[in-house]
Amino acid sequence: MTSKILLVDDDSEVLSSLRFQLGSRFEVETANGAEYGIRAVLTTGPYAVVVSDLRMPHVDGVRFLAWLESQAPNTVRILHTAYADLQVSISAINEGHVFRLLTKPCATKDMIRALQDGLRQYELVESEKTLLQETLSGSVSLLTELLAIADEVSFGRAEKTRDYIKAFLASEKKQDAWELGVAAMLSRIGAVTMPDTVLEKLESGKDLSPVEQSMYARIPKIGHDLLANIPRLQDVAKIVLYHQKRFDGGGSPKDPVSGDKIPYESRVVKVFSDMVDLESTGLSRAAAFGTMSSRAGWYDPEIMRKLGALPELQQDAVSQPGTKRIIQCSLSDLRPGLVLHSAIMTVRGLRLLNAGVAISPPMLEKIRNHAELTGIKEPIEISR
Repeated sequence: MTSKILLVDDDSEVLSSLRFQLGSRFEVETANGAEYGIRAVLTTGPYAVVVSDLRMPHVDGVRFLAWLESQAPNTVRILHTAYADLQVSISAINEGHVFRLLTKPCATKDMIRALQDGLRQYELVESEKTLLQETLSGSVSLLTELLAIADEVSFGRAEKTRDYIKAFLASEKKQDAWELGVAAMLSRIGAVTMPDTVLEKLESGKDLSPVEQSMYARIPKIGHDLLANIPRLQDVAKIVLYHQKRFDGGGSPKDPVSGDKIPYESRVVKVFSDMVDLESTGLSRAAAFGTMSSRAGWYDPEIMRKLGALPELQQDAVSQPGTKRIIQCSLSDLRPGLVLHSAIMTVRGLRLLNAGVAISPPMLEKIRNHAELTGIKEPIEISR
């Protein structure tokens, strides 16, 4: 966390005086005017506190601090101005651009107190931000682990969807969007409410009854409702709500939203989620893409066009003979990250995990618990 302070004024003598007064107490940098202040923020920031004069040529203090608020909202902003500019300064405070107002000439003790208060305010905001991020990260991790335990098939497909989206974004030379990655992982979270019999039908590709189809159509809405109450996941919830919506407006949810009105992130998840589902039936990536191309109106044409130009996503997903080894091991040999070659079954015939699943720590705990209660069939086959 930074403790740097930036002083911005078009009067070099004022800056020299402030540096002399404050340099022994604070980590101070100066900028001779708003233009240099902007350059400093962009090149040597972030700053904990920025103190700016009001009347400067080209860009005044109010405009500069408003710009600073948009670029670095957590930076504490202090306006340093003559008493004659008080009304303008009050307007800046009311508009939310300024934490504190100091009038010229400002006593050294008052400036020191303002900077100390500003640094404490910055620490508080940054600490709350860190706490929120860690809480949010923990919430997402918990949800994905619960999905992995409750429905490892959906979890595995969600992981693959996320990886495909990462590859797509990399090909576009775009930074990986955090919300899009989280939405891909949690897009199937609503499936935890589905009966096991329906999940087994979906896994095997069997047709669903009308009642089961209605259940399946509600998965995006259930996922949305689960996520919408978590702070900062509202946008992710909306992506999940529309991730099964067809470009022509069909699919779930049944509302008039279609085309570009569907969130772009939802359109991306729809494309790659369907590709993963088709591959799970045994189709190669190229064959899955061909099937998707024949579905008129289902997908964003521009995303499909870009996908069609990616040879690495069109390669056959079937492994070449001899590229993997099958190893038999005991329960005590299992570790997170190992990939199952065949399903793990209890001695009573209950399937715990499916073939192809990468074992996570919660899954391993689930296996060990069942082993203690009823026992599991060994040896266990893993792929290497």
